[in-house]
Amino acid sequence: MRKRQLTYRKAYDAVDRIMDLDFCKKLKDRYDQLKGEASSLGVGLDFLVPTLVLDEEETLICVRGDRPNPHGKSWTEAKKILAVISVNGMHYRVVEILLEEGKINVYESNVPLINDFDLFLLVEPLMVLLPILLRESKLMNHLPKEVLMKKSWDFDGRNRRMILPKDDATKVSGSYALAHIECLLTGTKMTEPMTFLCDNIVANL
Repeated sequence: MRKRQLTYRKAYDAVDRIMDLDFCKKLKDRYDQLKGEASSLGVGLDFLVPTLVLDEEETLICVRGDRPNPHGKSWTEAKKILAVISVNGMHYRVVEILLEEGKINVYESNVPLINDFDLFLLVEPLMVLLPILLRESKLMNHLPKEVLMKKSWDFDGRNRRMILPKDDATKVSGSYALAHIECLLTGTKMTEPMTFLCDNIVANL
């Protein structure tokens, strides 16, 4: 990785942001809470979403750049946000949030592990809450209006153009997630025969 950092210096100083695991978890927890409230009131989720106010200390600080690291860079110049979703604390997937397009891609190291419908349910909290997060931050008004005002962002399923070798052991999915993030940041591809080399290295991390 150090060799790649030296080779692609500009890519590693990019304006794109990398969020910690808590980012996706907090949005999912808030979404699940909202669904529970809708169920108890006997109304649809669409009825409550417009009234949602996000907790500044939990989520809005991410847009300002104070999370995951204090005094970090805000999202104002970012084109995309990269985050990792943890599934039951055992399997990890990379989420690519394309801010200017209002679109979400998912990168999975073990494609047969989950079907597209379950993957949709996993990403749904981000699709619904991200537009609200950006609007409430008051920092992202430079984005296209149709992106900020979308009821739900677009999700076309997992991205199949950059798939790593089959992850036979769930315990190494975190390492593959890091490999996905590195490729997305540097604009490099993981294709044959690099996949075999990466497979050998990652399996031993």
